[in-house]
Formats: sequence, structure tokens, C-alpha cells
Amino acid sequence: MSLYEKVLLCLLVLSLLTVSLWGCEAEIPEEINADPKDVLEEDIAYPLYESLDADDKQLYLNVCKAVRDHSSSATVGVFDTEEELEEAAERLKYLYRQIFFEQSDIFWVDPYNISADHVRSRGKHRLVLRPAYLVTEEELPEMKEAFDAKVEEILALADGRENDFEKALFVHDHILKNAVYDHALAESKEYGSMGINAYGCLMGGKTICSGYTLAFDLLMKRLGYECGAEFNNYGQFSLFDGHVWNYCKLGDEYYYFDLTWDDTAFESEYYQKHLEFGYTYFGVTKEELAKSNFTLSEDAPTPPCNGKAFNYFVYKGLNLPLYTQEAAEAAIKAQAGQSYAVLRFDSYGELLKAQYELIDRQKIYSMVEGLTKLSYMVSKSNLHLYIFFEE
Repeated sequence: MSLYEKVLLCLLVLSLLTVSLWGCEAEIPEEINADPKDVLEEDIAYPLYESLDADDKQLYLNVCKAVRDHSSSATVGVFDTEEELEEAAERLKYLYRQIFFEQSDIFWVDPYNISADHVRSRGKHRLVLRPAYLVTEEELPEMKEAFDAKVEEILALADGRENDFEKALFVHDHILKNAVYDHALAESKEYGSMGINAYGCLMGGKTICSGYTLAFDLLMKRLGYECGAEFNNYGQFSLFDGHVWNYCKLGDEYYYFDLTWDDTAFESEYYQKHLEFGYTYFGVTKEELAKSNFTLSEDAPTPPCNGKAFNYFVYKGLNLPLYTQEAAEAAIKAQAGQSYAVLRFDSYGELLKAQYELIDRQKIYSMVEGLTKLSYMVSKSNLHLYIFFEE
């Protein structure tokens, strides 16, 4: 095989995540595989890690150990043949981003920018990771201390909530009350920004979909829930051209949560007069999530999300399978104290019936004391009727 052919075989270049390999002879220390006890917290579930085979589990652990030590380079795999190394490097390019969406407290690494060298030593082929850091080793201790304190502060407030729903609701609301979507970052497509992670969300208050997802994942994991991330471009490596959101297990069932859309879908002046954010994607199923303008990845290692009991509208009694005046009045009165009421329906026909009865026939006025003026908005895709009580 010619030198040119060897280079082609060993060089892996991806559009946004690059794993570059080149051969060289070197004397480097023997690999010490990371121990799970050094990387994984005992009381936290790691679904991605548990889904891997033994080899990829070790690769996962070695990557985590390297970045937690802020290593400029670290051997993450040792192989007998060049072909085995190339296979591991190929798997790494798919695993790398997912690792840091599972290890959501690691905010100092850029999960979209890595390189890995192929080093030959004593007849072995070593995959040497060279992570790209967003924070220097000198800056990290102080930033991590402040970040950990913020997380503990939020957890202390959430932990006192009475059940799974209330804890998830508190985390959802806390994040959305204290962070806004960073449109400038989304437009600039700066992968090196802290706005892409949980630190940017919880400490900086400006983020994009990845930051919302990582912050929710981190807080819910620390509260003892099994969580993970799902990407609509699972097999790709684009952040700004794709989307990411959460799944979380509440009770015995899994649910999707999309904080990004619960925030950005309510940014218009029309909504902002009455509410900061919504609950359209709080505890939804795959079918409900698919109503948004992105598609789900069929190959994502995500458990089926079919739970309904802890959906926001179901749990709050705001979901009406069939419209009746009694059910609508009960749901509207349950939202007393707000300047709006929202109802969700199981079909568009029932939504239209509610619109006709409540708005066209003005029955809403007998349900809300002192109401003299209103406006409303219908979401055909999500089957929501928003009624705004105007002064």
C-alpha cells in the first residue's frame, strides 16, 4: 500500500466533527482504562452508557476521564491492528457528542470539535484524543465552583416539591424564567460559545436548544430521574441546522420535553402580554412532538415516549377529549388568577365546537367574573385554544 493510500485510510474528516488520524512512531505510557467509579455517579442513570457494548463502554469512560482531567491528550483506545483503530475512530465520531449530552455537567468541552491521533507504539495502535476546550484549565475551578453552587441552589428549591410532576414543572419553569433564546448565537453559528451548554443557560441566561436540553437533563438527573437527549439529526453533527430536546422518565413511563419550543413559540408580542412561555411540549408523546416542524430520528437510542398522565394539560385537567360546557368551565376556573386560559382538545372538531360555544356564542363571559373583553388564538396543529382576558 502506498503512503498516499495509507493517509486516505487513516484520515477521517467530517463537516463539523473531525477525527483526524495519522501514523507515527512514539513511546507513550501504557494505557490505563478509566474505572466507572471514577466517571459515573452512583445515583444517576446513564442510558446511553448502559446501551453500549463492552468496548464502547470503555471508550465512553476513557473519553470522560480525559476531559474531566482537562487532558490536552489522552489514549482512549489501544488496538492490535490499524483496522480496529479505524473502526473505533468511526464509532467515536458518533459517540462523542452523545457522551456530553449525557454527561451534561461537563460544560468546558466543545462536543462538536475534536481531533484524535493515531499513534503507533511497541506494535500497538493507539487512539489518542485531543479535546477542544471552551474553558482553560486555570479558569475551570472557579467557574465549576460557581456553577455547582447554582445547581445546588436550584435543586434545593426543586427537591421540596411534592411529586414527579411538580419537580419537573419547577425545573422547566425555572429554566424558562431565567434564560432566553439567543437568536444572535443561532444566527452566528459559533460552536465555541458557552451558550451551547448548561453553563450558558443557567449562569449566562442566554442559550439555544442544546443549552435548554443540557440544563434540564442535568437538573432532572440530579433529582434522581432517568433522562436523555434526542436529536432530529442523530446521525449527523450539525447543531445549528438541527434540533435537540429531552426525554425523561416520570413514574413508570417516558415523556418528551422540549423547553426550546415552549420558550420560542411564545415570543411574539401577542403572547408576551399574557405569558412568558408555554407548556405545549411538557410531557408529550412521540405523536404530539411530531406536530412540531422537525422530524424524529428513527435510529436514535431513545425509549418509547408514550406517557400521558404527566402531560401538563392532562395533569392540570386542561385537556378535553370532548367539549362540554361543564368541563370547559371547570378547566377555565382552574386557571383563575391568570390573564388567560388555555384548553387542549383531542380533535380539531372538538376545538371548533369549543370556539363556537365559548367565543362565538360568548359563553365564556358567564364563566369568568368581570370579563368584558377578550381575544383568542387557535393552534390547529397542537389543538389548543388560548383565550386572553383583556383589560
